[in-house]
Amino acid sequence: MLVNQKFIAERAGVSQKTVSLYFQKPERIAEQTRERIGEVVRQYNYLPNLAARSIRSRKFNRIACVVMQYGDRTKVIHPHLMAYLNGAASELSAAGYSLVFEPVYVSQPDFKVHFPEFFDSISVDGVIGIPGSWIPPEIDERVRRLELPTVWLNRRSTDSEVNCIEFDEASGVRQLVRHLLKQGRRRVAWFGPDFSADTTFHYSARDRYAALGAELTAGGGALVLSSFARVGERLAGKAGELARRRDEFDVLVCYNFDYRDAVQWMLIRQETSPLGFPVAHFASSWEERGTYDCFDYVMLPEAELGRRGANFILSRLQGKTGEEFLRPPAGTLHIAEQR
Repeated sequence: MLVNQKFIAERAGVSQKTVSLYFQKPERIAEQTRERIGEVVRQYNYLPNLAARSIRSRKFNRIACVVMQYGDRTKVIHPHLMAYLNGAASELSAAGYSLVFEPVYVSQPDFKVHFPEFFDSISVDGVIGIPGSWIPPEIDERVRRLELPTVWLNRRSTDSEVNCIEFDEASGVRQLVRHLLKQGRRRVAWFGPDFSADTTFHYSARDRYAALGAELTAGGGALVLSSFARVGERLAGKAGELARRRDEFDVLVCYNFDYRDAVQWMLIRQETSPLGFPVAHFASSWEERGTYDCFDYVMLPEAELGRRGANFILSRLQGKTGEEFLRPPAGTLHIAEQR
């Protein structure tokens, strides 16, 4: 017995067109008719052939998430990606779309791009990109060839045709500096990427450093010491120097958890309590757990960025601009527990 839409229509006493509409736009069918068709569908465990429908209509109900992965594909781990993916997937699922993970590997140190087969055909309705850091120019070219609605999360581009949603880095820095000054910590040191020497740095490195200096100056504080690390450089040496110069500043602000951890481990190796060395940093959502309650940090709303990216794509698929979803969200300050 072949169970198809014609069979379902005969059993439910409706036309085949009504059954097709039941699976595509059920809200356009009367409630009693929907229930009658639904009973037959459940009775025979019928599932529509979505692949065949996609080929005919060129609508796949899938959005690709193109994620840049830097280094050896057997070792690359980016825990912060889950917040972006969860935010985007939840919004897309509510609209009847699936999120498809498509990693693009960039080997180091030659920065050769290894494209997946995804780029050789059209199998999705839109693209959400997560850069990680620097984007090789051939990535944008390959994505542009797909001619699909596209948006990049946590990226800045000089190309006006590339849609990006950034974080409002200045707002997070402002919250942090006001808190530090209120505590009487006016001499601040910085530990982060060397954006002046490297071409592959992320925009947030420059933004956070510039905003930190400006906010401190405006509030009567000072950025008294800055330590920068090149891409690929081990952080232990710079962390050791900062630990030795501890008396020159009241608090150390780190670009992210990598820089913070380098300093913390150096202090442990020197048999110095990390709790006596005030450190603040910028954090990803996966760090929001009890073990980090002893630090001040700015939490970046990565899941919210994912949700905005998904809603931008959905708006474009509906023929709208989606410009309201490109506004940068601000981070929130987490204040360390007093122990």
